[in-house]
Amino acid sequence: MPVPTAPHTRVTFVGALPGGEIWSSRFALSIAGGSIGVGLLQQAATLAAARARTWIAAGTAFWGPCTLTAAVVANVDINGQIIDQAQAAPATPVTGPAAQVQTHQTACVLTLQTQTPGPRGRGRMYQPALGAPLVAGGRLGAATRDSMLAAAAACLVGVRDDVAALVVPAPTLLVVSSTVGPALRSVTRIRCGDVLDTQRRRRDSLAEQYATFVTGQ
Repeated sequence: MPVPTAPHTRVTFVGALPGGEIWSSRFALSIAGGSIGVGLLQQAATLAAARARTWIAAGTAFWGPCTLTAAVVANVDINGQIIDQAQAAPATPVTGPAAQVQTHQTACVLTLQTQTPGPRGRGRMYQPALGAPLVAGGRLGAATRDSMLAAAAACLVGVRDDVAALVVPAPTLLVVSSTVGPALRSVTRIRCGDVLDTQRRRRDSLAEQYATFVTGQ
């Protein structure tokens, strides 16, 4: 069943990983008036793809063999259903180097924080990190963490500002969408830690070669 929320705009970045995997990461925008006009959605998607390309290009070695395929911008209604959407590929493809030093599904987590405490007051974005270099203790170095946060924040804030310019004079905010009121909470901070995580996705496209041991029972 549809989950009640509030009208908002969803921005999703989609790309490819080794082994046929697809990665995606998304965030939400709140626009006074509810959504982006249908005639402006394609422009918004093109601008978002350009921002995402710059984000990845700022740290291709960190992302590893990751390709950006498209940016999708969609208007979501009160029932959480997409009512209009558009997508655009980056004008110039960007792919990280072939070297992969981390396991499949390894990701750097960006936490979108609001003034509401607890899980319902924050959202997460998972950035592929197949090439992420680690220092002692198996963590990201402070300089690496800080540079990736800066690039990610520039992308999200840049998309917000690009959309705001399209829908003038309506204010546009980065938000976390929730099914518990208030349905949209303004993002006040973007945080990045030094411990890598796993972006849990179905592994249907990752064909495994198995070894089997027969117990003899």
